[in-house]
Amino acid sequence: MELVSATKGNLNDYKNNGWDSLITQVKCFCEKHEIDMPNMDALYTSTRYRPRKKDNQVTFEHFYRVDLFTSTLDKQLHELNSRFNDQAVELLSLSSTLVLKKQLRAINIGDICLLVENYYPVDFTEQERIQLRYQLKLFNIEMIKNPNLSDVSTLADLCQNLVTTHKSETYYLLDRVVRLILTLPVSTATTEGIFSNENSQESSSQ
Repeated sequence: MELVSATKGNLNDYKNNGWDSLITQVKCFCEKHEIDMPNMDALYTSTRYRPRKKDNQVTFEHFYRVDLFTSTLDKQLHELNSRFNDQAVELLSLSSTLVLKKQLRAINIGDICLLVENYYPVDFTEQERIQLRYQLKLFNIEMIKNPNLSDVSTLADLCQNLVTTHKSETYYLLDRVVRLILTLPVSTATTEGIFSNENSQESSSQ
């Protein structure tokens, strides 16, 4: 999620500030390989279609900068924002705290309680949300002594370890949180499948 956020930021910064450096590199490349470049201040005319009235309304620089450079980056940003909107990023970021990094020794209880409150309000009663906080505190203590609970690399591993160690009964609310989060890949895969099918049908119709 940090990589996705960084990618969004870099693409947006490149869209706003990257044109000048890009066109400078293109000019150097063309000069080095003796490739002719159009006069960027001249009026743009299409080489693929018959001249149209609007061809005379923009310069080559405007066409390459706005219609190609900016438009392409906008499409990439739109795709990322569609697949990883702010809610999805927050949800996945909060859920990732259930899988401990080596430098951490405890689950971030506040993050998990916030995740449940924001995204699974109908799956937990108010009393269960209070109990979940106590279960997480106990789990953090036991996890230090039990490598079967702490030595996990994925949420699926955590879910499996809770079952094999019979801790899913003791920490049944934590087990419920993990199982709810594990439904995400199914939803994501379904969405991607629909998106791919729509693209295939569109290509076929064309």
